[in-house]
Amino acid sequence: MAKHLETTPWHARPEAGYAAGLWFLEGLARFAGRRVTHLCVAPIAAYFLLARSAERRASREFLTRVLGRPAGILDSFRHFHTFARVTVDRAFLLSPRGHGIPIRVTGQKEMEATLDQGRGCILLSAHFGSVEAARQAGLTNPALHLRLLLDRKLNYRLIDRLERVDPQFAANILDAAGEPLALTLRIGESLRAGEWIGWLGDRYRADERTIGVNFLGTEARFPASPFIIAHLFRVPVYLILASFDGRGYQIDVEEVANDAALEERHRDAFVKERVAFFADRLERQVRAAPYNWFNFYDFWNA
Repeated sequence: MAKHLETTPWHARPEAGYAAGLWFLEGLARFAGRRVTHLCVAPIAAYFLLARSAERRASREFLTRVLGRPAGILDSFRHFHTFARVTVDRAFLLSPRGHGIPIRVTGQKEMEATLDQGRGCILLSAHFGSVEAARQAGLTNPALHLRLLLDRKLNYRLIDRLERVDPQFAANILDAAGEPLALTLRIGESLRAGEWIGWLGDRYRADERTIGVNFLGTEARFPASPFIIAHLFRVPVYLILASFDGRGYQIDVEEVANDAALEERHRDAFVKERVAFFADRLERQVRAAPYNWFNFYDFWNA
């Protein structure tokens, strides 16, 4: 079973968590608070570290690559534990009642200017740190209409939680499954209406065009779709990543593509250049906070 999982594409693998466990953690978080719940997740992280050999192997191989030394079992435990703590924080970050989690934001001025202009935009993020925390970077502005691009079938547990704590936001999710042209048209309609599209740019679907670029010393493939769409509909792209530092979150926002880049580059050159730029910026963040990288599979041979 474990050997089979190691060679199974990420989108066909079971989630590294169970519905009952997630319900338990969310209930504990609401009852006991964030600090107590963070203390309680250590044995849960240890259990999954021992029970999920494929994810454990992927963690150690990734950490060996990024740390520049052989990663041990304690390194992987810290990796799993960080993921568990960030997962717990979802219950607070998605709550309309507020969360009280320390959050620092840098670089959001250009993004806010785009919002003030009423333009559509692509918000690019990754499976790094907390996507839910990243929403706090000025994205609660009532003028912003944000749609998150997700495959409903693959992300049904996250969507189920969204529907319970924020039904309106859940209703605005764009389903990434289905025919590519129809999806492109739906995204285009949203962008022309001034809506923003939240996009996780470090995983791709089987039928999606990819670009191979250097990432942590070896070529890895990243989806080209976010930048093809940006070029097609002439909208800016911002990278937004929120890393967990053990207490709260540091959110960094950076412009990845602007009007000048859109006008001056042929589409293929633009896409290749921007994918490489995205991978470079993501690598910087991953090297700075390696335990925040939550792709628990062989990323380079997916």
